[in-house]
Amino acid sequence: MPHRYRVLVIDDDPLFRTLIVTQLRKSYIIAIASEGSEGFQKALITTPDIAIIDVNMPGWDGLKTLEAFRKHPELCHVKIIMLTGDSTKQTVIKAVQAGADSYILKSNFSAENLLEKVSSLSQSNAPASRGVVSSPAVQNAAPQPTATPEPVMSAATATAATDAVDEEMQAMLDDWD
Repeated sequence: MPHRYRVLVIDDDPLFRTLIVTQLRKSYIIAIASEGSEGFQKALITTPDIAIIDVNMPGWDGLKTLEAFRKHPELCHVKIIMLTGDSTKQTVIKAVQAGADSYILKSNFSAENLLEKVSSLSQSNAPASRGVVSSPAVQNAAPQPTATPEPVMSAATATAATDAVDEEMQAMLDDWD
């Protein structure tokens, strides 16, 4: 039986949650939460493959929730799509710098775009690689808590990782324009 990817939708707007769930439920296992800390707790119980997180929520906002995912050793590999009604570049940049894999602007929401982004991230998040951080953006944003010192990264490796993050951010911003 093929693996059905788990998608966690964290959004305080019940209409938008329903819209997303309606689009994804045929192909994915869906869980929902109405705010960040609830979503984080659900993710700790059943780790999703992908989380779709609204930026503007009461309590834990989307950026705080994203930060919590990236800092947790069992959740740092989860692919994150940030969902925002705030179409300023600063919000998108903050989300990407915090480790978001993608974003969707609510004002430009389309079922096709949602399905494309989720499908693309699920293909890059093969079940066999669960627990392995593969994206340079995620590696930089998700330091693993550890009792032993982390290995020192060479200047060339650090530059390559930074360049990859910069290229990824530029591609997202180009897409945003």
